[in-house]
Amino acid sequence: MKPVITILHAEDDPLLRRSTAAYLRDHGFRVLEAGNGQEAWQIFLQERPDLVLADLRMPVMDGFQLLTRVIAESPDTPIIILSGVGIIDDVIEALRLGAWNYLTKPIPETAILLHAINKALERARMPGASPSLSAYAGTEGRGENKKAGRRTSGAQKDRGAGDPGQTGMGTDHGRHARPDCPARYQSADDPGQ
Repeated sequence: MKPVITILHAEDDPLLRRSTAAYLRDHGFRVLEAGNGQEAWQIFLQERPDLVLADLRMPVMDGFQLLTRVIAESPDTPIIILSGVGIIDDVIEALRLGAWNYLTKPIPETAILLHAINKALERARMPGASPSLSAYAGTEGRGENKKAGRRTSGAQKDRGAGDPGQTGMGTDHGRHARPDCPARYQSADDPGQ
């Protein structure tokens, strides 16, 4: 029997929180509900959920504070921000602090939320999976590529650049180059290689 995945949902709008929780329960998740960030933090410490969904704008403790605390306590716990405020600075800050994804409310189709949750849980099972935008900036988040014996940034690992021939864009510049086709038009999946 497959273990039940527990999701903590922090949302101050009770109707939205209950409807989202009901949808997730219908898809087999155990859902813990919190009406503000402080309540969510207490539940997080007691229950250790597998994933956190958090609104940014909540009373008592906002989503940024909750995100910071959860990341400090458990950096491998996926956190998805759901916010009705799609301000790009908030998106960037949430991702910089360690959010795994950012979705704006209202979510046009609930399948989008389910997809984001499943992708985050799948990624969480991979070793060294916790995201950090600082890795993209090249300041932190560096890891060892033990197989090749060299250092790679988290961004490089995410896009497959640990392999010298991969760019992460579905192209393979130079490794199996076809002489009749410029490298920028060659695909790693090109059957002519």
